[in-house]
Amino acid sequence: RLCEVFIAELRELKDKKWHGTEYFQQVPLQWDQGKPGIQYTNINPSPVRTLCDIGHIVKKTDKMFENEGDSFFLSQVYTIGGYQPQHLDSNKKYEFKIIVSAENAKAISQKFELYWTGKWKDDSVEMFREIVIKRV
Repeated sequence: RLCEVFIAELRELKDKKWHGTEYFQQVPLQWDQGKPGIQYTNINPSPVRTLCDIGHIVKKTDKMFENEGDSFFLSQVYTIGGYQPQHLDSNKKYEFKIIVSAENAKAISQKFELYWTGKWKDDSVEMFREIVIKRV
């Protein structure tokens, strides 16, 4: 009941070392249920998976500003205090910790790495060669 998922840590690889994002505070992510701004959801234990949006990539068009199509945009419900970047740059490696908590279950966490070349491909198989999200 009342499950919430959020980014608890965000680090960037610089000079072969992980560096935390200064002033970063945990921020809730959105559940993928067709409505924006959903912070909490009840999950029915069934074979139907409930997913969370970490972020999205937008295909660059001629009408965009120069750097608009070069980022991985985070799907946060809102930003609070501290500093929550709205996007992650291409050609940089990031590590983030996701925590899922609920009213009636113990919180769990997992770390992931994300790297995107910044290249858009219309074919999904080719696109998944350009972006890598892996559990660490």
